[in-house]
Amino acid sequence: MKTLKFVLIIFIVLCSFSLTGSNLNNYRQTSFRNIKNTNNDILNKRSLSANYINTKTERFKQTVDILDETAINVHNTNGSIKITGWDKNYLEVYAIKKTNKSCCELEKVHININVEKGLTINTRNHSDDPGVIVNYVIKVPDKVYIGDVTTNEGKIVIKNVAGSLTTYKIK
Repeated sequence: MKTLKFVLIIFIVLCSFSLTGSNLNNYRQTSFRNIKNTNNDILNKRSLSANYINTKTERFKQTVDILDETAINVHNTNGSIKITGWDKNYLEVYAIKKTNKSCCELEKVHININVEKGLTINTRNHSDDPGVIVNYVIKVPDKVYIGDVTTNEGKIVIKNVAGSLTTYKIK
């Protein structure tokens, strides 16, 4: 009787795997691709869509020495902006560009940092619809002046900045 129960349990388990078909191996392969393609996704826990398999990313990091009185402006076309004050005398810009389209689309979006008349971080799209999200994390000296901070889509968060704040808006 115990042997019959054991055989029946094995049969049920095998049937359940056969009902799912060969999708088990596909699921395992897909899961590993998901991990590879979204590895170290610090800035944004969401993807452009639920399909993580096709997500391409490109990382950007730059530091700039600035004075406490420097005016900081950030203009993003699509994505979030998080500005946090810290006790260092330089600015650090970290960004992740993401797309579900081809890697060529990432190359059409550029991050420019201009240090004339303050400091301006600007996202430039060289395409009508690149389908690229750029999420920024920017660490600034805590006494800087925050000027215009804009994005078309995405959150804007400004924390721990003791200097002045002019405007920030989502277009």
